[in-house]
Amino acid sequence: MKILSTLLVLLVSFAFSPIIVGQLKCKKVTNKEGTVTTTCFHKNGNPSYIEIWGASKREGTMNCYNASGKQILSHLLRRFAGHASVYLDYYENGQIKKAEYSSAPDGGIQFWRIIYYFDETGNETGRTDMSEPDGHPVLRTMPDREDKEPPSKPIVQPIFSPQACAVPFSTVCQITNKTNKPLKIWMKAKPNFFIQLKDSIEIIQPGKTWKVKPIVLSQMFLKVNETFEPVIISKPSKRQRVVYKIITTEAEQQLQKKIYNWYVVALPITKNFK
Repeated sequence: MKILSTLLVLLVSFAFSPIIVGQLKCKKVTNKEGTVTTTCFHKNGNPSYIEIWGASKREGTMNCYNASGKQILSHLLRRFAGHASVYLDYYENGQIKKAEYSSAPDGGIQFWRIIYYFDETGNETGRTDMSEPDGHPVLRTMPDREDKEPPSKPIVQPIFSPQACAVPFSTVCQITNKTNKPLKIWMKAKPNFFIQLKDSIEIIQPGKTWKVKPIVLSQMFLKVNETFEPVIISKPSKRQRVVYKIITTEAEQQLQKKIYNWYVVALPITKNFK
C-alpha cells in the first residue's frame, strides 16, 4: 500500500509539472536569484531548446536551435493575464520536429495559435496560422498540408487558475495634426507580453485626429510604452522654416477606457533652435 501511494504521488507530481521532458538529455537549473533554465540537447551536444523563466515564474522565453547552433524559433512565454505557451515534438536526433505556439489574453476575444514544422536538420518546412488577432479567424498555411499526427506531449505546460468573469478594458491611441499641412504618420508597434500589434501609416489632415484601432484586453490597460511610437514621415519644406515635433500629454482614463494622446506641432526655426 505504501509503495502504491508513493507511485501515485510521483505520477501526480509529473503530470502537473510545468516541464514534461520529452527530449534527449534535458537539464533544469535554478540559480540563486530564482531564475529557472531548462536546456535540451541535440545528439551532438549542442542545445536544441532553451527555456528561461524569471524568479516570479510569470514571464519567460523559449528558443529553439538547429544542430549547428542557429536559432530557428523564439517566443515569449507567460503564466498571467491569460497564457502564452509552446508545445514541442522532436525527432530522434534531438531536432525540433513541430512547435505549437498558443497565446491568449484572459477572457479576451483575441488569440494566437501557430504551428511550425521543421525537417530533421532544422529547416522550417511549413507553418499553419489559426490566430484570431482581432476576434476574426485568419487561416494561413504554408505550404498546404494537413497535420495528421496526434497532439505532441507538452514541454511547456501552462498553469491556469480559476478566474472571475473578465471585464474588457480598452486602450486607445490617437494622434492629432496641429499643423496647417497634411502629414503622413507612422504608428510603429511596440513589443509587449499581451498582444501582437501591427504597424500602420495614415495621412492626417490639418486639425484632424487619427484614432488607431482600440486594444481590448481583459481587466488591464497597456502602458504607453507597450503600444505605439508615433513617427513623422512628412518633412517640412525649407521655405516653411519650421520643424515638426510630437508632444505627449497625460493619459485620460474613463472607467474601462484609457486614452493616450499625441499631438504634432510645427515649431519655428530660430538661430538657437534647429
